[in-house]
Amino acid sequence: MFIQYTSGSTGEPKGVVVSHSNITNHTSTILNNFEYGLNESSVTWLPTYHDMGLIGGILTPIAGLVSTVVMSPLTFIKQPEVWLDVMDRYHATCTGGPNFAYEYVSNRLQNNAKSYDFSAWKVAFCGAEPIRASTIRKFAEQFNIPMTTFYTCYGLAEACLMVTATVCFIFHFLTVQGSSRRTNNYSC
Repeated sequence: MFIQYTSGSTGEPKGVVVSHSNITNHTSTILNNFEYGLNESSVTWLPTYHDMGLIGGILTPIAGLVSTVVMSPLTFIKQPEVWLDVMDRYHATCTGGPNFAYEYVSNRLQNNAKSYDFSAWKVAFCGAEPIRASTIRKFAEQFNIPMTTFYTCYGLAEACLMVTATVCFIFHFLTVQGSSRRTNNYSC
């Protein structure tokens, strides 16, 4: 059992008690949603003080007996190409992070001529902050990754991380400006 603090995005941050039962049920849900099976492998650089890093990057792979390479978040920030190098080297099937990670890597490796083998990559989850279709699309095109690899995830600390995840097919955005509302659909 531990206490997970909410982000405070909708009010004051609060401590939420996360029980062993919460963790086992939730990691099982993630394993099922991401269709983890035998011979899966993952890579994480996410900080373990955040629920995406602790639950998504560490506890879920442990629960699924998934081989995992754990990188330092500082390594990712200083040398984002190492994330892709490790994915390629270990033929990892799952990794992820917030939108900024995909944007950061795309921008930092814009002129990178290195060729990667991401044929084993099945799940690229993206969450913890607003997700931009343009970022995901750019990253996918730049590194030749099918859009169906991307899972957009939304969660809450109160829900022990993931509330919903879906394979990236179409993003729906609702833009509200003053009293006018407009819906934009972006295919991925």
